[in-house]
Amino acid sequence: MFGHYFKYSFKAIFRVKEVLFWTLVFPIALATFMHMAFGNIYERTEKAHAIPVSIIHLSENNAFDSTVQALSEEDAMLNIIEADNMDKAEKLLREGEIKGIFVVDKNINLTVNENGMDETILDMILTSYEQYSTVIQSTMKNNPQNIENVIKSLMTDKSYLTKEKTSDGSFDNLVTYFYAIFAMSCLFAGFSGVDRASKMQADTTSLGIRRNMAPNSKIYLIISDFFTSLIVQFVFEVIAFLYMKFVLGVDFGTKYAAMMLVLLMGSGIGISMGMIVGCVKNKTTDTKIGITCAISMCLSIMADLVANGVRNAIEHYIPIINRINPAALIVDSFYALNVYDNYDRFFRNMTLLGIIIFLLLFCSFLLVRRTRYASV
Repeated sequence: MFGHYFKYSFKAIFRVKEVLFWTLVFPIALATFMHMAFGNIYERTEKAHAIPVSIIHLSENNAFDSTVQALSEEDAMLNIIEADNMDKAEKLLREGEIKGIFVVDKNINLTVNENGMDETILDMILTSYEQYSTVIQSTMKNNPQNIENVIKSLMTDKSYLTKEKTSDGSFDNLVTYFYAIFAMSCLFAGFSGVDRASKMQADTTSLGIRRNMAPNSKIYLIISDFFTSLIVQFVFEVIAFLYMKFVLGVDFGTKYAAMMLVLLMGSGIGISMGMIVGCVKNKTTDTKIGITCAISMCLSIMADLVANGVRNAIEHYIPIINRINPAALIVDSFYALNVYDNYDRFFRNMTLLGIIIFLLLFCSFLLVRRTRYASV
């Protein structure tokens, strides 16, 4: 009997076009628009890059040329943009093509158009060069016998910090928005849950009448509908994940198996949430869909869908909300997989999601089992 329910529940899901749109098409479209809007902000504003600069020679300075050449080669700090004369260089500076102009004369001058991080780095390069040059000239004049040791000391790269790689994940803060899209799409699976639960009620649909007349336990209905919806929704989530990963190029890290578990549990939480809303009596299906949509959006907003940092603020002031908010648990699970090397935080979130799913399904079963009709 379970297999019979499972087969027909699976067929019925694909007849609800609205559910297919909101659980598959809409998340992919939203991710696409979000990527178009600020998908490259991290590369342009946070990630280190070579600073475009032009050099105008009014006199020869081989030492400075060698320094610039070294800074523009391996792990380039500078990107030299050719300019034939000062007028052309100033035009490039005004148009934002370069960040500064080194004018090499008796003294070396730096011309910039604004005060930003790149301009500050260029000024530090020039200051360091002048300091080293002064030290070398002074040594040549006063202690020429020590010039070799001085140059060797200046060229030694001293570091008082230890470089240690702590994670293979992405450091792009904006990837949190894509985590939130997954959380929202998982909760939108509640629309499918509402549809399936509504079709268990005799006062809502004709299918509900036939199901209530069948001499079978309601637990079979709930479990079969839950698992068929779960399989379909999980496939939709995987499709969205592959699209974001390989088409949009979003960096989710490399722990793919664990991410699939997040999507599976997230799909389960959305469906079970929709089923318990769908089991509420004396409400139309449209009303239940509206309630599910409102709940899903509120929970997703608290999980950084609209503004990055909302979830962290809630974690700081009212952390219990993040422990019972399924969307926050989904986002935090992705974050934990991306940032941490251990799985402690991830498994804590999975455990909480599993408990919530069980409680919602159990309550749905109680609501359906206690429903009685005078006639059908």
